[in-house]
Amino acid sequence: MGRPTAQKAPQGTEPVTHETLQALHTMGHGRHLVRWIYRGIRAQFHISLDVLKATWVTDIGRDINDKEWSFSLQYAKQVSRNTRFKLIQFYLFHQAYLTPHRLNRIYHTTTLHCPRSHAADADLLHVLWSCPSLTQYWNAIGATLAEIMDESIGLSPAFFLLGLHPWKRASKVRMRFMDLDLLLAKCQLTRCWKSPHAPSLLSWKEEVLRCSQAESAALRREECRGLRRKPMSLEWDSLVEELRTHLKT
Repeated sequence: MGRPTAQKAPQGTEPVTHETLQALHTMGHGRHLVRWIYRGIRAQFHISLDVLKATWVTDIGRDINDKEWSFSLQYAKQVSRNTRFKLIQFYLFHQAYLTPHRLNRIYHTTTLHCPRSHAADADLLHVLWSCPSLTQYWNAIGATLAEIMDESIGLSPAFFLLGLHPWKRASKVRMRFMDLDLLLAKCQLTRCWKSPHAPSLLSWKEEVLRCSQAESAALRREECRGLRRKPMSLEWDSLVEELRTHLKT
């Protein structure tokens, strides 16, 4: 099954002109600048969600039902309270990162080989998941989460990349904790995009501990203000302590 191709921009879409670039320059850093740019890009490079779904189905090797797809569309909004982290998941879901494969399609003089394994055609799935150099990285993260959660965690791109949890009865706190942990694992990969080495497990654990402690403080503030019907901080803190124990070993 070949990769679906992006749809062409609708007729009547105007290209970026010199006048448009001048307008961007005069707008400076206004708060609506990003929204204006985003709308312009969408107008010129319209990509159907059906095409995106078909691409992910091909990449992860299994079907995505309507309920799962609807969840994936909203996942970037709820994966973290941090806007920067939300954007990382958003770019990943929409496959917007400039991987070697994508750069080679834009600039034919650039290599499409993976900087870690030197495999040809390094697309998004390869550089985030299937690269042999990342096997130990993802295995270690999966084993750590399995021990903390006391659950069997299979290595699945549907779960690790799209957030499609394999469990139906896990508590909201535990699912949220795993979402944060996996998001930070993906953040580490985006920071060393061109590095010949995979990120270290220790740096991942340290970042998870730092971010989960900040999340714990935010949960307690919300509970004190009566913004949560059910307390979450106690269960969250117990998971943080489990992670802290791992850092000592």
